[in-house]
Amino acid sequence: MIEKSKSWDTGYEWKAVTLLTIGFGLVGLDRWIIAPMFSAIAPDLHLNYQDAGNIIGALGLAWGVSAILLGGLSDRIGRKKVLVPAIVLFSILSGFSGMAVSLTSLLLIRGVMGVTEGAFLSDEFCRHCRGLQT
Repeated sequence: MIEKSKSWDTGYEWKAVTLLTIGFGLVGLDRWIIAPMFSAIAPDLHLNYQDAGNIIGALGLAWGVSAILLGGLSDRIGRKKVLVPAIVLFSILSGFSGMAVSLTSLLLIRGVMGVTEGAFLSDEFCRHCRGLQT
């Protein structure tokens, strides 16, 4: 009996690559958007340059720690189950960033955004290239 050869449907892969590209682009933009926007944000929230460093640092620190934790979690329960909620929460928190009324609220929002951005790191490397993440 001859089996019918199945043609590989690349539609799913293209959708996944497109969505991940958009996600990585937004995450990359978000990581550094505070620096060029700081001159517009500072007068409204009464911030100084040290505050800008703290805001960028809070996101970076949370991102680094969560990348280690969420990478392992996504290996255990699946990338989709980690990445989809992270994208949704990231989008919601992006809106909340624009509504921050103080340094404390902005630091808190940006810190949680860093946690959601850590979920993207688990998809950046092939499984055998991850080293300590697994």
